[in-house]
Amino acid sequence: MFIIAVVLPTSAQAQTADRTSEQIVQVLDGPFEQAPDAPMAGRPGPGGPDRQEMERQRRHLEQLRMLKLLEVLDLKDSKEEPFLMAFRAMRKSQRDLDEQKKKLLARLSETIQSPSRDDRKINALTDSVVQISDQKRAQAGAFLAKARTILNAEQTAKLVIFEERFEYELLERVREFRRMGRMGGPMRDPMDSN
Repeated sequence: MFIIAVVLPTSAQAQTADRTSEQIVQVLDGPFEQAPDAPMAGRPGPGGPDRQEMERQRRHLEQLRMLKLLEVLDLKDSKEEPFLMAFRAMRKSQRDLDEQKKKLLARLSETIQSPSRDDRKINALTDSVVQISDQKRAQAGAFLAKARTILNAEQTAKLVIFEERFEYELLERVREFRRMGRMGGPMRDPMDSN
């Protein structure tokens, strides 16, 4: 298992880590929104979280992502604002593309399950899904190029590692948190790596 947190050299950063850990527990306490490409089990439905609750959870996760990323990068004040502006813009674009992809995947699923299947329509929808994935990769590349103008080489490397591992780590910790709760075992701090 990868560890999201890094060793924090200052007491101010240690306090930030404590607040972040508390926020993770708050997020994990409620129902968890799955990624758009996750299996359908656990999706909102009767008795599941409503749209407002899901949006609130999404915002909490975005805040958590931002806090952890700032903690990892340890930016100087002069670099923090330009980086955050670029990062927020990239994340919004990525969310917009994810929403488009989610809708296309729903249409594609309906189309392939239709008794009167249209192969041309299936191919067109499939191509559209692939194009959105390509757009996301291009946006990520453009963001990385912009980030390199703000960050030093080590910070850029930390950014890439963080982006690759954050969601996976969070999902693993949620699974562990839920498993321990079902088994009646002791609940451990989700940010404790021991």
